Amino acid sequence: MGPATNAFSSGPVLLCVGECKPEFMARSLQQYSFVNPTVSHLSPSRGPESGGTMITITGYNLGAGSTVSIRFGNQTCEFYGTHEVSDFDLILDVSTLL
Repeated sequence: MGPATNAFSSGPVLLCVGECKPEFMARSLQQYSFVNPTVSHLSPSRGPESGGTMITITGYNLGAGSTVSIRFGNQTCEFYGTHEVSDFDLILDVSTLL
């Protein structure tokens, strides 16, 4: 995963079935808006090796979309909710990352 280039873009949704060639592509008639989530801060920066640390992620456009899925490496975190649109709270089992 690399850095997001634009914070906001809009356009149609393109759907490809199999190879993404024009004959296998559908384009929505409606225009949709898309935002790229950006993380600006993680708190705390460390916790016990046993895991179970509550982590707050702060950033921009973190609430975009209909579902929230947060991973550190291959570890899925348990999502507990938001303080504001820009803050997410989650519990990470840190011991599985070591």
